[in-house]
Amino acid sequence: MVQEFVDGITLDRELAQGDIWGTDRVLELLQQVLEVLAFVHSHKVIHRDVKPANIMRRSHDRKLVLLDFGAVKEIRQATTSSITGANTGSKTVAIGTVGYASPEQLQGKPRESSDVYALGVIAIQALTGEQPQEFLEDEMGEIFWQAPDLPPEIYRIIRKMVKRNYRERYNSALDALADLQPFLDQQREQLSAPTAIFSPINRKPY
Repeated sequence: MVQEFVDGITLDRELAQGDIWGTDRVLELLQQVLEVLAFVHSHKVIHRDVKPANIMRRSHDRKLVLLDFGAVKEIRQATTSSITGANTGSKTVAIGTVGYASPEQLQGKPRESSDVYALGVIAIQALTGEQPQEFLEDEMGEIFWQAPDLPPEIYRIIRKMVKRNYRERYNSALDALADLQPFLDQQREQLSAPTAIFSPINRKPY
């Protein structure tokens, strides 16, 4: 896969410690990166290292692009990643970044939904201002997080993106996008709605 030179700022610089994003900004993040992941997955590959340092906002159009495809793995070969030694046999090797890599990816068994998991973690990071290593877990071992100003429906979508068990997660970026679409449409309508302009009324003096 050929990569072009991209001029811009990586997301890890935007996600400064304690900086909390609003809903619209997080929706933009999810939409743009999920669309890229859907394209990547359509070519039967998994990125395997989705993290803020590998997402860049291009200078010329402010669009988000995914970088560093060095860890890409073909889906049909992604059930294991191994190094074979002379006498040691086959050894499973996990590729990714701790905090963003899903449980199955850390076991050397990445899936399309592993990339979705990583993006969900980034969304939580943006909404809470916390780093992944600071996240708490609930009694079920799921990421525990709160974002009081986030609509409950979007909260549930992100929560599903980061389910520990991949069977309970979105199978693909397209599935997550489908659930997000009503909110993206609503956001687009709000941005395109005409703004009322009030002009002073000239009154004749009595």
